[in-house]
Amino acid sequence: MAEPAVHKDPFGHHRVTVTRIVPMTATVKSYTLALQDDATFRFKPGQYIQLYVPKGDQSVAKPYSIASPPDQEREIELCIKRVEGGYVSTYCDRLAGGESFEIRGPIGKFFLREPIDSDLVFLATGTGVAPFRSMLRGLFPIGPGDTSWAPYQFSTDPAGPLPVRQAGAGRRHAWLFFGVRHEDEILYESEFLSMAERYPTFHFIPTISRPGRWQGATGYVQDHVPKHVTDPSGKQVYVCGLMPMIEAARAALKGMGFQREQIHYEIYT
Repeated sequence: MAEPAVHKDPFGHHRVTVTRIVPMTATVKSYTLALQDDATFRFKPGQYIQLYVPKGDQSVAKPYSIASPPDQEREIELCIKRVEGGYVSTYCDRLAGGESFEIRGPIGKFFLREPIDSDLVFLATGTGVAPFRSMLRGLFPIGPGDTSWAPYQFSTDPAGPLPVRQAGAGRRHAWLFFGVRHEDEILYESEFLSMAERYPTFHFIPTISRPGRWQGATGYVQDHVPKHVTDPSGKQVYVCGLMPMIEAARAALKGMGFQREQIHYEIYT
């Protein structure tokens, strides 16, 4: 009699320790998870992990996008919003640091298509910006020790070397359209502003749906794309957020002339 096939989990399992918790807004915190032992964690920006937290004698899993820069292999950063009735998010909101968990991953196919030979358009709302923070840190390095992630390096320009401040993403352009309700909820704002200041090819358009004294873009995030991106040719679009935003963005992009194969999305739940 043949022995039953053994189905192995294709994804890695790791033990991590919470080493840093930083409040970002009234409901969102950044969590840094350090891998235990000598393990390293290699992933493609845009992928996610399953985080397992205890519940009685069992555990509950919840997927969270990796927000870390792609060359960070000993720590994983997550951006988690406390949701009323959400067991894992409210559990994490009560953490003090030092806790240990199991994670599974990296998982997912929501990452930039390589080689990167197109302009890039990113649309996000809320914590849906987390995978784009990871992607953009690989494209437009801003930290003192950062370098552009090797798979994201564009081919050399035949006209000669680029100025240092443009070196991160060559002469390809990238736009980040990021929508939140209130102006104090713009996650990673200082990083994105630093990128925009350092790299002329990066364009940051934060959008507020319930403005107070906000003087910038307002309304729905997808409505601002046609004002900045006038030609869909030679571009790839990445969208991340809740289902209503995904559907509205896809309809708007198709109305602009983007083809299905140019639009990639990740639905948050």
